[in-house]
Amino acid sequence: MHVISPVGGNGILMAVQDAVAAANRLVPAQRRGTATTADLAAVQADRETAIERVQAKQVAIERQVGRARERGRPIGSPTLLKLVTALPGVRGRNARANAYGPNPPRLDLDLLPSTLH
Repeated sequence: MHVISPVGGNGILMAVQDAVAAANRLVPAQRRGTATTADLAAVQADRETAIERVQAKQVAIERQVGRARERGRPIGSPTLLKLVTALPGVRGRNARANAYGPNPPRLDLDLLPSTLH
């Protein structure tokens, strides 16, 4: 289990990706009748790095905002960041990174009944 801050709006994204990773690992084990705690540990191992990266980014943003508020400064992006992210390629890359997170899992479509794909 993990806690995702509302900063960045990634909570539901991580929850859905956790469900995909869990399905990829647990559905085959359940079908074989061999699901174990090792399978659950494998799901955690699959997702842990991505979750830690998102949480670290959120903590950094929260600290930056906290420092700005303590100093009575407006909360916003630094000018250099605004200039760099104005470049279309950079903006698109950053948008994809926030929309999909690090290392997004892909659902193994072979797990679905043949009538669904």
